[in-house]
Amino acid sequence: MAVIAIAGRLTAQSAEPALPDLATRLAAMTGVTGYEQRMIDSLVALLPGAARDRAGNAVLVLGAGARRRLVACPVSEPGFVVGNVGDDGWLTLRRAPGRIAPGVERQIEGQRVDLFGRRGLVRGVVAVRSIHLTRGRGVPPRSSFTVDSAYVDLGAATRAEAIAAGVEVLTPIALRKQPQRYGADLLAAPVAARRTACAATRAW
Repeated sequence: MAVIAIAGRLTAQSAEPALPDLATRLAAMTGVTGYEQRMIDSLVALLPGAARDRAGNAVLVLGAGARRRLVACPVSEPGFVVGNVGDDGWLTLRRAPGRIAPGVERQIEGQRVDLFGRRGLVRGVVAVRSIHLTRGRGVPPRSSFTVDSAYVDLGAATRAEAIAAGVEVLTPIALRKQPQRYGADLLAAPVAARRTACAATRAW
């Protein structure tokens, strides 16, 4: 997480960039539990004077004197990791550490996802069962979808192609972010509340 300790005699901070723009920018980022390093890197760069502590948090102390207030911004979010890379290039998934709220798994069925491999971002899509090929064959209904039955297609035809793209076991994966702003000051995105809280730290 990012932590700001507010001390006495606080010096005013710049409010740039604007909070709505910054919230949208941060909402487009992903910080799957256990793999938040890039998100923390962005916050350290965003908050002049911030530094990592031994636990990997971004910490910033503002002002001088006795510390009076603590602002905490959680950055982790539910997500998944690659469980296996098949010989055909398809991936299976496993839950990332931490709590996965009910219904989150179903949100990725048939959806575009992002994988954060060792060579950078890789795009993928979660497969959907064919209605025509499964009807009447004893296949469980769609409501039974779980991450344990998910397959991800990267466009790779072999295991070697997937690995060459930087994808391997334990590569983090999450629903692709497409933040949407609407109305005067509303934002829709996964974990939008957490990202807006992170953006608000810039105003201190």
